[in-house]
Amino acid sequence: MRDALRRLKRRRLRRAARVAAEHRTSVQPLATNAVVGQDATFCGRDDDGNKRWAEVQRDTASTKTVGLACGPAATGEDVMAQLEALRAARGELPLVFACDRGAQYENATVKDYLEANGVVLLPRLPRTPQHNAWSERGIRELKEAAQLDPGMPAAVKEERLRSATARLDAHRRHATRKGLTADQADSILPRATSLVPRQAFYATCRRAMEDAERRHEHCRARTLAPRKAAFAVMERFGLVRSTGGRATSSSRRSVPN
Repeated sequence: MRDALRRLKRRRLRRAARVAAEHRTSVQPLATNAVVGQDATFCGRDDDGNKRWAEVQRDTASTKTVGLACGPAATGEDVMAQLEALRAARGELPLVFACDRGAQYENATVKDYLEANGVVLLPRLPRTPQHNAWSERGIRELKEAAQLDPGMPAAVKEERLRSATARLDAHRRHATRKGLTADQADSILPRATSLVPRQAFYATCRRAMEDAERRHEHCRARTLAPRKAAFAVMERFGLVRSTGGRATSSSRRSVPN
């Protein structure tokens, strides 16, 4: 019976993997400032034993790190300050702000700020890091390039992260970006607001997300449906391209599950 149960479990896992592969889609951003992802990574402790974190912002189209702030655990005010620094450096905020469901991103002050500035908040589902894979991948690349050692002081780690950011953006070529570096891709790709006005996109996207949420009662579906609706709107405006899955026509556009 145990052998039969193991075979049944293996068969079920293979079937589940096959179904997931058939339905999995990937999203390629086509314009800078369309989607900026942000995530935090632990940077050790300072001399007083306090935890230090790096908040990393990455443009998902060019893969350029567009913001890096190091310090104690970020608050909502810190997130808004970093977004304002991004606006000062790039001339505008992104159309979509992708993040996890950390308290620093999901508080009412940040939500009000994003709404007032026409930025769509796109949080990932709990325990689903692939929904913010752009930021996750960017942080992993940064930490590998910085060659961080657990015994390093937090200040040294922060300086290494900043140095690694500049090196990667200027010199690392990405096969997924036709061999361009992040800096090159960032200068060549169109800006999102050259393809669609901010307020038109914001109104259309928010309406689609709210309609999608109302159509579902199950908790996970109510959270996932607005994400799919947001990416469908982005694809309609030429901001992203979806590939993979059983269908990729205009009738079926989704994001990674």
